[in-house]
Amino acid sequence: ASTMRCVRWDLPLLAAAVLTACTPSAATADDAPALSRSLSFHASFDAGTDADFARGDRGILHAVGEARKNPRPGLGSHVRWAKDGGRFGGCLRFEKKIGPIQYFQGDENIAWKDGDFSGTLSFWLSLDPERDLLPGFCDPIQMTDKTWNDACLFVEFNKDKPRRFRMGVFSDLKTWNPTNRDWDSIPEKERPFVDGGTNLFAKGRWTHVAMTFDGYNRAGGDATTALYIDGELRGVRRAPQKFTWNPTRSALMLGLSYIGGYDEIAVFDRALTPAEVRTLFELPGGARALHPR
Repeated sequence: ASTMRCVRWDLPLLAAAVLTACTPSAATADDAPALSRSLSFHASFDAGTDADFARGDRGILHAVGEARKNPRPGLGSHVRWAKDGGRFGGCLRFEKKIGPIQYFQGDENIAWKDGDFSGTLSFWLSLDPERDLLPGFCDPIQMTDKTWNDACLFVEFNKDKPRRFRMGVFSDLKTWNPTNRDWDSIPEKERPFVDGGTNLFAKGRWTHVAMTFDGYNRAGGDATTALYIDGELRGVRRAPQKFTWNPTRSALMLGLSYIGGYDEIAVFDRALTPAEVRTLFELPGGARALHPR
């Protein structure tokens, strides 16, 4: 495993990159060092499959099943790395629905805390959901140490036609579903989703997805979780959130039942502001400009 831990920033270059990318109302030069200091993980897939920058482990792994036992480095047979065709260069291409779990380790890459856990997930997708995805649910990303309905933040394409894109904000299972009700018996309005809508993605076009979360595991009061598409806010959920994790088991699981292009995964250790999300969306070369030097 490799790590990168640095404390010096090339601020003039970074500020120039941010200002070039953003409208005056979206960001200022002050955003550059703030974003850079908050970046904890970035995989551009431009030169390969491992992360370009990480506070924790940089290597991509795959394993059979959500338990992720006996992990192996690299890509599973259902994914390939493409050296071009991505948002800025290379990318991942998920080509089959069924395959091992593809993931990056979360420990240190995700700044989990037992109290006041906050952060941002950012990535790009390219697909036509109606034509590319096979029947059933599809989760492009899950952030958890267990499974989708237990202390997990994720996005999904639901199984309906047309496909709706939603963000799932699932606290500890015993917190949001204390009586362990069967999923099919839970009314839709009680399920912890944020609906992003339909017709957000298209073949041959890259779409930016960002999720910000603030105040998880905080004693008292609501946490805030927001979904952004192409820099625009699509929905917010405000509710207490308890994410009880074993951080050494936490992971960013990618492309569950997904078929399409996948690129530019970035993780930040705090909830970015709406202006900062817009800045991230508009960076001309992606999050590489934010790497600490």
